[in-house]
Amino acid sequence: MKLPAEPWKRLVLAATAAMLAIFLLSWISLWVVPGAWREALNTRAGYLAPFSYLVVAIGMAVGGRVAGMRFVAWAAALTLLMWLATILVLSGVMLPEGARSEVLPISRLLRLNVLSAVLTIVAAAGGAYLGALTEARRLRHVAR
Repeated sequence: MKLPAEPWKRLVLAATAAMLAIFLLSWISLWVVPGAWREALNTRAGYLAPFSYLVVAIGMAVGGRVAGMRFVAWAAALTLLMWLATILVLSGVMLPEGARSEVLPISRLLRLNVLSAVLTIVAAAGGAYLGALTEARRLRHVAR
């Protein structure tokens, strides 16, 4: 399959491929990976999910191979957007019945999730970088 030449089309394809890879890896891991490996760790800094970071890094590496180095920032931005959506959904779930006008417990959610969000963003950017690096090396090897 020939990849599109336009950079924006490659970025869209890379983002789609990365998200699909993350979804598929997560789904496959339900049957292949022991449950204890997939569990989040409860720490003083909040919940950490090392296996999820690995899945995100591998998925974003797929996107990095498709779009190259320009996907690194996109991978971090996509992951940040997913975390923002997660925090907003969780803040709505944590509201007591009938308390829609009260202040949302965002500070508590952020305190419990900020380290995990940062680690996920770092994993996404790192995976995209390694994917782009791998593709660049492959292209250099093919060009010889």
